[in-house]
Amino acid sequence: MKNINILVWGNSAREHAVSQAIAQSPLLNTLYTTRDFKIPGAEIFSFESKNFKQAAQKASELGINLVIIGDEEALCSGAVDIFNKADIAAIGVNKQFSQLEKSKLFCKKFMDKYGINSVPNLSDKSNIFPQVIKINGFCKGNNCTNIIRSNREKFQIIERIQNKEYFTEEYLEGNKISVVTYVCGDNIIHFPPLKKKKKTNITYCPVNLNANQKLKLNVYLCKLEYALKLENANFNGFLTSNLIWTEECWCVINYKITAKSCELISILNHIKGDFLDILLTGALPEYKDGISAALPIFINKSDVNKEIFLPEKENVKKYYQDIKFAGNTMLTSGEQIFVLAENSENPIKALTDYAGRIKIDNKSAICNL
Repeated sequence: MKNINILVWGNSAREHAVSQAIAQSPLLNTLYTTRDFKIPGAEIFSFESKNFKQAAQKASELGINLVIIGDEEALCSGAVDIFNKADIAAIGVNKQFSQLEKSKLFCKKFMDKYGINSVPNLSDKSNIFPQVIKINGFCKGNNCTNIIRSNREKFQIIERIQNKEYFTEEYLEGNKISVVTYVCGDNIIHFPPLKKKKKTNITYCPVNLNANQKLKLNVYLCKLEYALKLENANFNGFLTSNLIWTEECWCVINYKITAKSCELISILNHIKGDFLDILLTGALPEYKDGISAALPIFINKSDVNKEIFLPEKENVKKYYQDIKFAGNTMLTSGEQIFVLAENSENPIKALTDYAGRIKIDNKSAICNL
């Protein structure tokens, strides 16, 4: 296979991790990134505008063969379709299937059509509490989901979002997991399920499931594969299913049109071999022994633009989120500064211990463990 030039589009820890994994591949010729992740040999693709037609033209002039897009807003804007029209291959969900996250109506119709269990809807007049109000459309983080525990709260939320379309759903409790799926033509890979540890932001994989949960998870994933193939999901990209175990089945809470930073970083640190080869061929990956975990590190707003001091520890990997460089000095530039990752028998303890030794201007970093 001819070595290829690749552009990784996005500025978060997720793109840093992907760029670092791809940089190690013998299939790579030149790596371009939209942010300086300090990866040896990588070149910066400087582009301020969100005009993807112009970006595709510049990528073509640079001889870029493949673009990997992690940014959700770019995916919803149809960036994949635009690069494809410019004869540049792109990894990411296309505009049509970005509606799985962007349009609640599209998502519900998709699940109903193929018998995929979703969270039951409630009428606006329902007095069953707690309940969940979700804003239709793409929104970052949890800004589109509101847990309501009384009619008073419900009235306040509806007043606040009165100009937006919303849906009301039942509030479900149960074991929650995420499954990241990679669609690569006729090949569909389901990576090991992930879980967020309670009372922390640590995401880890693989997850221990009982025999019935494993069986029902396989049933769900088969339905998802069947649905994507029948709907002619002609994209190469990631899709994340957020699931909850309730009444002896897995129920889809929502879909995400990519993988979050901690999810993808956990998976990357659990995979053996060449990640770029997996992306290009859809080959089933092999996995390392042990558990892979990822932890985002947050600081107080008052600590933005201060110097970061990191302890040495060989096994802990660090992926940049909101940091900037002044020479060789790292400075914070936002509230989430890193994602830490480790693969071992007990990575959760290793990461929490390491995080406790990070210093911001010689004071302990504040992270929400």
